[in-house]
Amino acid sequence: MSGWFSNTSTQVEQIQFSDGTTWGADVIATMSSGTASQGNDVLYGNDALADSLAGLDGNDELHGLGGNDFLSGGGGNDQLYGDAGNDTLTGGTGNDRLDGGRGSDLYQFERGDGQDVIDDFDPDANTDVLKFGAGISADQLWFTKKGWDLEVSVIGTEDKVTVSAWSFWGAGSWEKAQQIEQFRTDDGKVLLGGQVDQLVEAMAAFAPPAAGELKLSESYQASLNAVIASNWQ
Repeated sequence: MSGWFSNTSTQVEQIQFSDGTTWGADVIATMSSGTASQGNDVLYGNDALADSLAGLDGNDELHGLGGNDFLSGGGGNDQLYGDAGNDTLTGGTGNDRLDGGRGSDLYQFERGDGQDVIDDFDPDANTDVLKFGAGISADQLWFTKKGWDLEVSVIGTEDKVTVSAWSFWGAGSWEKAQQIEQFRTDDGKVLLGGQVDQLVEAMAAFAPPAAGELKLSESYQASLNAVIASNWQ
């Protein structure tokens, strides 16, 4: 039933089963957690509830709508939309596109998750966080500006997160509306969005470490360790 969770005008009043079981709209409204198939799926949460949506395999499209939702893309190249609320978005493996919408959202990225893009337009006074998982330390993250975008790459791998339109600043409440307020590592280090440019400028003087180089060389450490340590707290 298209649009059930997004608009009450599209709801039927009851669903009746052959064994006599009847579900009313109030019962169906609580069934907002969903798991997709192994194919290409589209899942919608409930506009009034905290949903948990899992895409599994396939190129899925997940919409949390309202509420503080948890969206997990699983395998495949997925599109995750948190919409309103304080949402958690995990793309999983594959090249995913993540859009938390308004609210204080958490984007999670693990080793092997591929090349994700975050569209984070939120002009409100919220705190959006990009958290890197176990085995990704602050000195393994390489910051680069590409046009309007910010790329954060895991050195020595093809894994990276692109924050779309990072440098495209509007006026008033839209100023820096596309930026992530905090970057976090699993060991508790925090980098504030306002300090990103210092890392970008320092790293711009060097070529990114080559594939397979999972640790900064001694010469890179000599030049970059101080700026990394002073900005990641």
